[in-house]
Amino acid sequence: MCATGSPVGYKGQVGCRAFITLDAYAARMENFTTGNLPAGPTRLNPKYQPWTARSAVPAASRAAVEAAVLSASPKAAHNKGAISLAYAGRQGIDVGVDARIVSGCHWMTGVWDGDIPASQIVNLNAGYRLNPHLRVYANATNLFDQQRFQVYGGSVISRRVLAGMTSTF
Repeated sequence: MCATGSPVGYKGQVGCRAFITLDAYAARMENFTTGNLPAGPTRLNPKYQPWTARSAVPAASRAAVEAAVLSASPKAAHNKGAISLAYAGRQGIDVGVDARIVSGCHWMTGVWDGDIPASQIVNLNAGYRLNPHLRVYANATNLFDQQRFQVYGGSVISRRVLAGMTSTF
């Protein structure tokens, strides 16, 4: 497997109460493989035999077609990025928001084979310190309820909102 990546980012204080984080990462992978693939050369799962070209493909071309198909999968997203902002005030309030942006890609593992669409997920968290020992908070994951999945054949990740209270007695 050959992988190259290019990360870039910035973290810094903005004024006396805000902190900003900006991250981006671009990756290129070749000959990527995983142990979750069907039998293939590893014979990991005998229930799933290696993929072979249809009998309609001429015998002289079969090996090239099979090699091309197998080398084209599975793939990961080529571009990902994230940005976050956070604020903590003197009166006990804290707020944070982050966004994760991922390009679409083709996914194949086991019996799953298909395209994962690009996604943009926004998360929000907020809290308020009622006194030195008691804090209330709320966290929203996938704030805008983008119906997306991150693994082909996986669950759709919907909005989730949690609220709670913590104490330090």
